[in-house]
Amino acid sequence: MLVEKTLKRQALFWEKVNKLSGSDACWLWTGAKNENGYGWITVYENSKQRFYFVHKVSFEWEYGEISEGSIIRHKCDTPLCVRPSHLVVGTQQQNVQDMIDRGRHVGNRDIDEATVVKIRLLKAGGLTTEQLCEQFDLSSQHINAICRGVYWPNAGGPITRRFEITDELIWTIQAGYRDAEGETFMDKCRSLADVHGISVASVQNIVRYLKKSKFPLSFYTF
Repeated sequence: MLVEKTLKRQALFWEKVNKLSGSDACWLWTGAKNENGYGWITVYENSKQRFYFVHKVSFEWEYGEISEGSIIRHKCDTPLCVRPSHLVVGTQQQNVQDMIDRGRHVGNRDIDEATVVKIRLLKAGGLTTEQLCEQFDLSSQHINAICRGVYWPNAGGPITRRFEITDELIWTIQAGYRDAEGETFMDKCRSLADVHGISVASVQNIVRYLKKSKFPLSFYTF
């Protein structure tokens, strides 16, 4: 099981859930979430920090362990929902098909080369990934993959290479997180990403200790 089902952890978990009114309404996670809208928690196990998606934790607490190779899908198509009855075991292929059927997926076939070139030129000109996401209605992963040449590798436009993140920059971001502009975790990460010219995902990973865990900063401890 991902997270041990103790009374303390259950209390901490459910106090971060907003159970909307209605017999079959969603139960929405109000704690930390990633840039794709999925809630997550931090758990310390044997002095190690681990991160888990909350909908998976909720599912396992209700129905038991998730078998290897399986994923948990939202029948309600609401990433922040943790209501067990809205969650179902599935495969990655089913999940991708859900995204396509519900209009949440944009594949290479849905944009043309001219759009790819425009995205790359705008990125090279200084627009942030978040601004490009809003302008072209694409996910940050899709925008980054286009700009780095993972998608449409033979199309025109400047290719953005990965930024080298030094130990000094990692320390600066971790130490500066608490005083960063913004009220929420995501607001602070966006602010730091803009200041240092790296992706929001990279800032999230740095602050969550997924990159360089030696600098003592913790938050949203579960």
